Amino acid sequence: MCSIKSNEGTCYKAGEFCRKSDAGATTTDQAGRSITCGYENGDSQPHWHY
Repeated sequence: MCSIKSNEGTCYKAGEFCRKSDAGATTTDQAGRSITCGYENGDSQPHWHY
């Protein structure tokens, strides 16, 4: 279902860290909701968010 998977092969969930190389990318979580990898509030590591 998800086009970008974690190193473990699972779909990401909002709030999880994402790879810096995925910053700006969009995929879906297990429920099919769209999530985007990005920096928020000056974070040093990007997270998946709705």
